[in-house]
Amino acid sequence: MAALDGGLAARDRSRAPRCRVLRPRHLRNAYHGGPRRHHPLARSPGRTLDDLTALAAHADEPEDLLAVLNNRQRVPGNYTTKAEAVASAARSLAELGCTTSADLRDDEAQRNAIVGVPGFGIATWECFAMQLGVRTTESHQLVCDFLGEALDLEAPPSTADAEHLVAAAAARLEITPTTFTHAVWRYQRAQRRVAGAR
Repeated sequence: MAALDGGLAARDRSRAPRCRVLRPRHLRNAYHGGPRRHHPLARSPGRTLDDLTALAAHADEPEDLLAVLNNRQRVPGNYTTKAEAVASAARSLAELGCTTSADLRDDEAQRNAIVGVPGFGIATWECFAMQLGVRTTESHQLVCDFLGEALDLEAPPSTADAEHLVAAAAARLEITPTTFTHAVWRYQRAQRRVAGAR
C-alpha cells in the first residue's frame, strides 16, 4: 500500500497533466452534473430532500415540480422534461420500496426502474448511484482502470487499494471521494467516446 501511496505522490510530480485533467473540466461540475445552486425544495421548512415519495407524488401531474425546479429541459430523445422523468423514476423506485438514498442498491430491479424511464439509460443509473455512494460494477471498473493508468501500474488495483487511493486523492484535492469518483467516471467515459470516434 505504501508503494501505491508513493506512486500517487510521484504521479503528481512526474506526469501531472493526467491528474490535472480532472480538475478544470471534470471536477468543476462533478458535484451534481452542473453548477452549484441552492436547491429550491430545500427552502421549505420540514421538508427533506431524501424522500423519493415526495418526488413520486408529482409523476402524474408534474407541473408543480416543473415550477419548483424551474427546469423545462428535455431528456435525450425529447420524450419528456427532465423533471417529469425524475418524478417517474422516483415513483418506480418507491414502488420497489426504495424511498430514501439509504434504500438504493445496485440491483437489477432498481437499475431497471431508472433505465425503464424513456430518456434515461444506463449512464443515468450509473451517475445516480455514484452520486449516492453506491458502487456499481461499471463505475468501480472505470475508477480502477483510471488508477492503474494514472499510476502506471501493471494491473488495476484491488478493491481495497482503489478505495484507499480514491480517499487519498480526494483528500489531496479537498473534495469528497464521491466527487472524485464521479469526476473520474466522467473523464473515463469521455475518453471512451473519443477512442470510439477514432
